[in-house]
Amino acid sequence: SGSHSIRSGSLVENGFSNVTFTTSPDFVGGTMFLSILASVELPVDDVFYLVDGVFMGPIPPSNDWVSMDIPLLPGEHSVDFAYLYNPFQLDQFPPDTPGHIKAVFIDDVFILPDGDIGTMPPVMSPGTSPPTMEGTSMPTSASTTSVSSVPNMLPSSTMPT
Repeated sequence: SGSHSIRSGSLVENGFSNVTFTTSPDFVGGTMFLSILASVELPVDDVFYLVDGVFMGPIPPSNDWVSMDIPLLPGEHSVDFAYLYNPFQLDQFPPDTPGHIKAVFIDDVFILPDGDIGTMPPVMSPGTSPPTMEGTSMPTSASTTSVSSVPNMLPSSTMPT
C-alpha cells in the first residue's frame, strides 16, 4: 500500500541502513513475499539482501514497486536488506538521474507457510508513486530495525525516527 512502508534511513555521509526480518525456531518453512521499491543508482547508493548471513544478491534498481519472494526452509532464519549510501566513498557524484530518490521502501511483507494456499494480500501495482515520508528525520549513521515474525505474517511498519 505504501502508506506505512519501511523506508531506508536518510543518509548524507557514507553509511548504511538495514532491516532484518526473523522467523522463530519452530517456523514450519514457507515463502516470504514482499513489495520493494529500490530507487538506487550506483555509484551513489545500492541495496542487497542476505538470508542467514549469506549474500543473495543486489536488488535491481527500480522507480516502481516490484514483487519479490524468498523461499525459507523450516527453522530460524534472518532475512536482511541493506541500503548502502556512497559504497565507494566517492568525494563527488555524477549528476542525479531524474526519479532517483536515494531510498528503498519495503511493504506488504508476509509469509505463506509451506502447503498454505491462502489468498495473497494485494501488492503495489507497477507505476504507483513511491510513498513520502514528510517530516521524518533519520540518523546520518547506520540505522537498524528488526521485525520478528509470527507463523504466517510479518507486519508492515515504519522505520523508527
